[in-house]
Amino acid sequence: MELEPEFDAMYATAGRQSVPPEQLLKATVLMALYSIRSERQFCERLRYDLLFKYFLDLNMDAWVSTTARSPRMASGS
Repeated sequence: MELEPEFDAMYATAGRQSVPPEQLLKATVLMALYSIRSERQFCERLRYDLLFKYFLDLNMDAWVSTTARSPRMASGS
């Protein structure tokens, strides 16, 4: 099942490009399967774990930021 057309309809065409929703869903699955407790830990592991990059359809040499914060964390809640 291809979710991209449905997700594309939900996002604005202008503004900063966001992370594809499919990658966010896949990342959440990986975090649950591998008992990763935080987004920061996930991003750190994503830097060296080729299996994670493959599962998320990233290039093997793709740069991954470890400073990403969720909106909940950014607001201080």
